[in-house]
Amino acid sequence: MPSKSQIEAELNRLRNDMEMLQINHDTARQELRCRELQRYRDKERDLMRDLRSAT
Repeated sequence: MPSKSQIEAELNRLRNDMEMLQINHDTARQELRCRELQRYRDKERDLMRDLRSAT
C-alpha cells in the first residue's frame, strides 16, 4: 500500500494534469471561435464585394 506522501504526490500530479487539460480545452475553444468569426468576416467581405460588383 502506498504511503500517505505517495498518495498526496499522485493526487497533486493528477490535479496538475486536470488543470492543464482544462487550460488546453479553453484555448482550443477560443481558437475555434476565432476561426469561426474569421469565416464569417471572410463571407461578409465576399458578399460586400459581390454587392458592389452587382450595382
